[in-house]
Amino acid sequence: TISQETSKAVNALRIRIDPVEDSFLADHLVAGRPLLPTVMGLDLLVRAAAPGPTGCVVVSDVVVGPPVRFSGARTVSVATSPAPAIPGRDTDQVCTLTSVESGEVHLCARVGSTAGQAAPAASVDAWTPDLPIGPELVYPPYFHGPTFQVIGGFGRSGSGFVAELAGGLPPLRWSSGPLQLRPRLLELFMQACGLVNDH
Repeated sequence: TISQETSKAVNALRIRIDPVEDSFLADHLVAGRPLLPTVMGLDLLVRAAAPGPTGCVVVSDVVVGPPVRFSGARTVSVATSPAPAIPGRDTDQVCTLTSVESGEVHLCARVGSTAGQAAPAASVDAWTPDLPIGPELVYPPYFHGPTFQVIGGFGRSGSGFVAELAGGLPPLRWSSGPLQLRPRLLELFMQACGLVNDH
């Protein structure tokens, strides 16, 4: 369920998250308890900020706090307020994800939009064709269940690294509304960075 509160300076969106209905949480367990994935928290920030329909969504200045842990349903609040203006980004919002019950701040970021399109990723043809690290080497030790087992392949490409999104992933959706981002692409980036740091 979603509810909204508005004042002159702050707009707050309240969202109830239930592991039973938001079943993707069963694939993001630490010590047996569901944790809200950071990428899904960012999706909520973008939902609350409601950037313009054209151009690219820009998320920056991300600060990650303690995770949202679940033993049952919880209500979170995303507060938005105008961000200090920068050239070309005068409608950006500062967005903060907070637990309603405890007041704990879990995630904060600047969200807005910019004209034009994002630069395309390198063509698959430009990648190293052999990605020697596959999901069987990543999960485990990575704790993610099937919904977030996003690495289909990982390896070197020139002086850098490249990761390939796994195919056939289970559906990913909120019970409270549509996705705003492509969170599994963000998850692919984060997990790939973890692999680089581990090696």
